[in-house]
Amino acid sequence: MFIPRLLIAALTTASIVTTVNAACEDIPRKLRADGAWLFQDGKTWRPVQDELNDFIGKRSKRIFFTYVVKDKTADGPRRGVLVVKSGYDLAYSQSDGDTRDVKLLRPSQRNVYKCESDIKRIFEGRVNAEVYDRYHDYGFTTRGRETQVALLDRFHIKYATRITGKCMASNEASTDIYFRGKQMSNRSQFSFDVKRVEEGQYSQLLSWLGITPAYAALPMADRRVEIRKYASDDDGVACVRFDLRVRPGRFIRINDLERRGLFREKEQKWTWKE
Repeated sequence: MFIPRLLIAALTTASIVTTVNAACEDIPRKLRADGAWLFQDGKTWRPVQDELNDFIGKRSKRIFFTYVVKDKTADGPRRGVLVVKSGYDLAYSQSDGDTRDVKLLRPSQRNVYKCESDIKRIFEGRVNAEVYDRYHDYGFTTRGRETQVALLDRFHIKYATRITGKCMASNEASTDIYFRGKQMSNRSQFSFDVKRVEEGQYSQLLSWLGITPAYAALPMADRRVEIRKYASDDDGVACVRFDLRVRPGRFIRINDLERRGLFREKEQKWTWKE
């Protein structure tokens, strides 16, 4: 059957528009607040902080999450990256999971600007936990582990920002602003150390001088990090979807690298509790 090219183009355009507009159509408008973190319960979406713990109970479940971006300003639609970190904190829970490595995940996603990293393929890998922590907490390249460091470099991406044609590296180590000793950066937001997320990397002076502080392993197991890009529509709305197998004792933390005013927004955290 012959289909005119103009009709094909019209159908293609319509499907693209539908996809963009449908990004959050299943989320009730009352829940579409900027920074809202929701989980799916059948056809219902519920807030993670107030209700996920009771929903999980003492069972293991695959949970589908949505993070809402709603930010319409004169500067244009917000674009950025959501960092999803999870694992088991052995100080508060028991797990016989992997304590040596950190799992790295990044789905294939379309680019907005040419300056972005080409991430047409799914990235999945594992990196030594010490190498990961030194890279994000201190800014150090662990000697003798150059291959592992190169893997982290490949995991991180350049992503589109709100400013037209401008991109930012997810592992950018330069600080946002110096304020009361805080030196937060994109790179520090990938840390599993809550203090490093809140205050930034350890002094860069040590790194410049080549002084390597003693490494104290974090008491964690089955650590996992995922990068999810997003680009809000013309109304400033986007819904970032991800899913995780959630078991008793697990924690989940999310960081939106571009949700900020003068300072970055705080990391959102959820931990299973009995």
